[in-house]
Amino acid sequence: MRPSKYVRHLRWLTVFFAIALVAAACGSSNNTGGGGNAAGGAKKGGSVVFAAEQWPECLNPITSCANASWLVWVAWEHVMPRLMQTDPKGNFGASDLLVEAPTEQNGGIKLDPFTLTYKLRPEAVWDDGSPITSEDVKFTWDVIMKTTGTIGTTGYDAIQSIDTSDPKTVVIKFKNVYSDWQDLFGGNNANGVVLKKAAFNGKVNLKDDMQTSYGFSGGPWIMKSFSPQQAVLVRNDKYWVKDKIPNLDQVTMVPRTDQSTEMQSLLTGEALAAYPQPTRGMTQQLKAPGLKYATGAGSTYEGLWMNLDKFPFNDLSGREAFVYAMDRQAVIDAIYKSDFPDLQPLHCAGWVPTVSDWCGDDFSDISYQPDKVKSILEGAGWAKGSDGIYAKGGKR
Repeated sequence: MRPSKYVRHLRWLTVFFAIALVAAACGSSNNTGGGGNAAGGAKKGGSVVFAAEQWPECLNPITSCANASWLVWVAWEHVMPRLMQTDPKGNFGASDLLVEAPTEQNGGIKLDPFTLTYKLRPEAVWDDGSPITSEDVKFTWDVIMKTTGTIGTTGYDAIQSIDTSDPKTVVIKFKNVYSDWQDLFGGNNANGVVLKKAAFNGKVNLKDDMQTSYGFSGGPWIMKSFSPQQAVLVRNDKYWVKDKIPNLDQVTMVPRTDQSTEMQSLLTGEALAAYPQPTRGMTQQLKAPGLKYATGAGSTYEGLWMNLDKFPFNDLSGREAFVYAMDRQAVIDAIYKSDFPDLQPLHCAGWVPTVSDWCGDDFSDISYQPDKVKSILEGAGWAKGSDGIYAKGGKR
């Protein structure tokens, strides 16, 4: 279904936001573990430090703490199991927790009533060796629905029941068909996780829990410690996918929220790598001996968003004129071109082609056209004042 003209005018300006990945060459004895041995295999052991440009207030993936995008990268993505997950192209597939993704063909999806059946891998265990079960999934649902200040219940409130009679089979029955089921207990969304029921002693309102620790892991890493100064992850040797058990002993992430400090941590060798927000002139700072970096379009974007309840955007002619008055390519050229010469305006309605090739609408026909701005406004009763500002009905 294509977005309406209302949405088209609301979302017309979306600009690709390139993400720079910066890596420093290993230069000290504590930055080891990434090289190969004489036989060509990966070296075991060692530790590294990564610089984080943002820092979460707490570790809870269920509450407002999960509004921090870096909570994913610093913490729960490495620790929490989930049902479905996305690949680099944004396609959903089974996570390591599942035998396979549910489909109609394998009986995992039934439409009347809408029911999902997930088969958990028999060997999937928490870091203490106890099995990850269907009870953990049901408990997570209870937590999301009952935690004070939960970040969101969309989709979870469409669930009618979860059958846990088989510890390794999760049967989720919905009230109605829910099309975005892959994001429940998975994806890369806030609260897209599976929690360990036994870690909370029957408590389901977890508003004050998981502030600085998890106490369990169902991922390849264990959160050893977390504070305003650093997060320390250590290898989970109980992870059931043996070829995904990390070679490194430890990864330490440190907050370097000021970009100049973040860059300095790379230049001095304090941090092995960073993932900074693109800024003007950034790549010039990275042309230093021992540094390597890569850039490219990511899954985020920037734009201007119109408030249709406020003048002048509550007037169709005001919205239409505005989109032709903005030179999107000039914005990109002024801010990013010297560092990211290949960036182009995003012509989809709030969608990012690096995530999927689906596009909800095409705005390539909308370009900077000052003459069209004039004709639209004057044709709708706007008048241009001596100061160059248009007005209508006494409103500038």
